[in-house]
Amino acid sequence: MTTENPTYWSDNEEDWNCDCLSDLLAGNDELKAGDTVYFGTGVTPPATAFISAYDVLEMMGERAYDNFGEHAEDFPCVTAEAKAELEAMLSDWVNRHCHPAFYRITDVTEYVLTEEDIQDANA
Repeated sequence: MTTENPTYWSDNEEDWNCDCLSDLLAGNDELKAGDTVYFGTGVTPPATAFISAYDVLEMMGERAYDNFGEHAEDFPCVTAEAKAELEAMLSDWVNRHCHPAFYRITDVTEYVLTEEDIQDANA
């Protein structure tokens, strides 16, 4: 599922809740011509960034060691092919079921408001 990354607007470079300039202006009566606002690209991370086969195997090893001590030191011992299979399975599952609703703002650009921007927002 490929979608274009949306643009978000902010008056303080911290809150990026407006998806267009008119929404930003409508929510802030103090902005005037000559003020600087910001826009940037909202980039949602892939869900696969938060899990890996390594994570799962490490957790299994830690739990085994916690319960069985040094008898479980080499657990789990899997081949590179088995690890790749687990990675593929995890990736498939998270891509189907875990859809981040959060984003990071990149490519922040300053924008100086014009009188026309203000008038358009008040129209």
